[in-house]
Amino acid sequence: MSSTVNRYIRVFPIKDELNESDIQEIGKVIVSNSHYLENRLEYSISKDFADLIFTDEDGEHFKGLDFDKYVFWELSGSSFGNPDWIRKVDKTDQKNIKDAIYQFDRIVIVRKNSLPEQFRINGKYTACKCFPIGQNESTIPTKVSEFNLLEYSLSTDNSGIISIEVQEKKHQYLVDFISSIGTVGSTVSKTDDLIEVSFLFNNRVIRTYKWIDDSPNKLEEHRYGYWECRSADFWDNCDIGETDFVN
Repeated sequence: MSSTVNRYIRVFPIKDELNESDIQEIGKVIVSNSHYLENRLEYSISKDFADLIFTDEDGEHFKGLDFDKYVFWELSGSSFGNPDWIRKVDKTDQKNIKDAIYQFDRIVIVRKNSLPEQFRINGKYTACKCFPIGQNESTIPTKVSEFNLLEYSLSTDNSGIISIEVQEKKHQYLVDFISSIGTVGSTVSKTDDLIEVSFLFNNRVIRTYKWIDDSPNKLEEHRYGYWECRSADFWDNCDIGETDFVN
């Protein structure tokens, strides 16, 4: 049984600088190797590397790419529900796969009829992300100025958070909050006045939770509804750790 996989590919040139035609060609090879591409492949180019992101079913995505000219790193997540993984892609070796550890350093909380509250909180989590890239279908690689991951990733669960930890015990309520959100499509109840929570890393919003109330006309303390969740985990908030990752 095949799975659907979110794939973020970072490409570094070994010698020469990257140019757009190089990345377009890499994107075309990946698309041609794909079993089933969901929506489209998007890419962006910076001075030292290029990023390609797409979602599809399993395939030999790196077949035919030039490993003598480029270094490829992959940050991916599967619909099977295991933690996202990170690896340096090698055409002969797949033993270097590690679970991706994501970081956050600030939380913004909004309560009903109150102004947002900000907290400096350092923590990490593992997660499983899997959602279509882009809103239009195309087999042609699409260049973008930025990836709108928060826009693409709408779901009504905990957006695949598998485990979460915080450095200080006084912030343990965040772990409890994540655990209370529920599973895909589930209705949950709560008695607090919390309506929105955002996770940030280096001033970038990487994860949001918004309460959708399904009991607006009820007067009792218990509120019924669900959490609308969006996630934008990416290379910048992934704790690379002790690897030979090319910066």
